[in-house]
Amino acid sequence: MKKKHFLLIMAMVFLSGCVKNYLKPQVWEGDSEKVSVTRGSMHTTFDTAAVADEHCSQFNRMAKLVEEVNIWEFPNADKYACIDP
Repeated sequence: MKKKHFLLIMAMVFLSGCVKNYLKPQVWEGDSEKVSVTRGSMHTTFDTAAVADEHCSQFNRMAKLVEEVNIWEFPNADKYACIDP
């Protein structure tokens, strides 16, 4: 019986780690001019701004929020413009 509980707990820990990585903000689409960063229900614009800044910095630019997430669109993403500093 203890072995079944242990396996169940280990499976839950493993799956929760997978879900956590899947739900973190990430670039949905982007180029040197703009970037869309996915946003989960537990994240804020602060979280997506870090990802957008990282993307825009590849082009020596910085991210500027253009549009916050629209819950009626898929994927739920904040939209940023990559602008010159």
